[in-house]
Amino acid sequence: MTMHIVKMDRRYDGHDRFTHRVEFISYGAGARLQDQRNWIRSRNYLWQQFGPSAEIDLARPDNFEGQQPKWAWDSNKSAIYLREESYTMFVLKWEAWQNA
Repeated sequence: MTMHIVKMDRRYDGHDRFTHRVEFISYGAGARLQDQRNWIRSRNYLWQQFGPSAEIDLARPDNFEGQQPKWAWDSNKSAIYLREESYTMFVLKWEAWQNA
């Protein structure tokens, strides 16, 4: 399984609300299950650390009492969208998971 980090610009949906997109890419049938586990593990961590969020299309301030969520996800692309603070914390946590 590979985690690919993209610094977002105008080419990406949500670039006006998030700074980075983390894509979980698996190669081969056996890697898909591990990919799914890591994607869910990552979402659970972000939910615990930064609170609730939603799919990228719904993660807007008007759906969260005027506050922009610090993260969001896209189930179809197995991607997580992060704002700067949540991005930094996520990368540190990911490195700890990989070295454990």
